[in-house]
Amino acid sequence: ARHARPAAVLGDPRRTDGVSGGALEFDGTGDAVRLPYRAGLPLGTRDFTESLWFRYTATTGEQPFLWMGGIGSSQPQVWLRGEPASDRVQALITARDGAGAPRTVSVRTGTAYNDGRWHHAVLRRGGGRLSLSVDGTESSAPDVPGSVSRNSPFGVHVGQRMDGRASLTGALDEVRVWDRVLTDEELADPDVLGSPEDTVLWLPLDRVRG
Repeated sequence: ARHARPAAVLGDPRRTDGVSGGALEFDGTGDAVRLPYRAGLPLGTRDFTESLWFRYTATTGEQPFLWMGGIGSSQPQVWLRGEPASDRVQALITARDGAGAPRTVSVRTGTAYNDGRWHHAVLRRGGGRLSLSVDGTESSAPDVPGSVSRNSPFGVHVGQRMDGRASLTGALDEVRVWDRVLTDEELADPDVLGSPEDTVLWLPLDRVRG
């Protein structure tokens, strides 16, 4: 996104061939990418679209792809991860609306997609629904109202849980978040993908400096 500072790379993820150019391979022992806080990152009550490519073969453990917000049942958050032992990819949001207790909704796939191939995951919040699609196969659930970032120690982690207790063994490419709902056609449009408009974060993960 414009005016964003470079992301911090933890551990020693290695460059690998990606869907578009390079990608980052995480070894499951603390490799991660973290974004420094800036005012435009918290999603609040806004609609959003998250899009990323993932590749992994792990059969156990949590495999975090993208985590935004806090952690635990009482903190607003958004996350997307592989859960191979349960044979699924799952996304979850926890939202806080007014003075009420936080509410959570999750969506999940029917398989873990842990076959060592690249897969495209898209998470959308909008129109009263939360939907998750992988390679075009979609599942959805009624949204919960409120902010996914209010009163939360907000951060963004790629390849790792917010508390560092789970790390991805696998690869990620083209991690992107917009603050509106994008259609499948827009997600396939080079003009949309090449534009910074409505972009909250954009991590091509093509290279690591330093």
